[in-house]
Amino acid sequence: MKRAMALSFALLWMLALSACGAPGESGGQSPAPSVVSPAADDWGLILTAEGASPTGLTLRFTQSGGAPSGQLQTGSPYWLERQDGENWQAVPALISEDELAWDMMAYLIAADGVTELELDWTWLYGPLPGGRYRVGKEVMGFRDTGDYDTSIYYAAFEL
Repeated sequence: MKRAMALSFALLWMLALSACGAPGESGGQSPAPSVVSPAADDWGLILTAEGASPTGLTLRFTQSGGAPSGQLQTGSPYWLERQDGENWQAVPALISEDELAWDMMAYLIAADGVTELELDWTWLYGPLPGGRYRVGKEVMGFRDTGDYDTSIYYAAFEL
């Protein structure tokens, strides 16, 4: 029992650490709401950005149909990228990666519904200048401890 708990804790810790870092390369991907992981196409999930301002926006998760692999949920971590020609570049954070910490909150995404999250990035990026951006979020299809799939979603916006 102790070993199972220790392994579960280790897995959650690794998930938390992976969420703190920046995502992999993202150059050349579509600025429209998009899915990076092909498995997520079956989840019926669309991520959109609404009411964007230099200091934040509302993220809207719309889930309809599809066949999610489990309860869809997301955490607090997110990242911003700015379009530079055909490529997307990470927006530099004001806080170093070594000093950045996210809470372990899980936000459930309503099945066949809409879930909204308010983002205020002034503490992480400061006010953004005009341009075309996208926000990235990892979404998890949670079935059981240690039994889940993850996919990356983006929502584009302009300032």
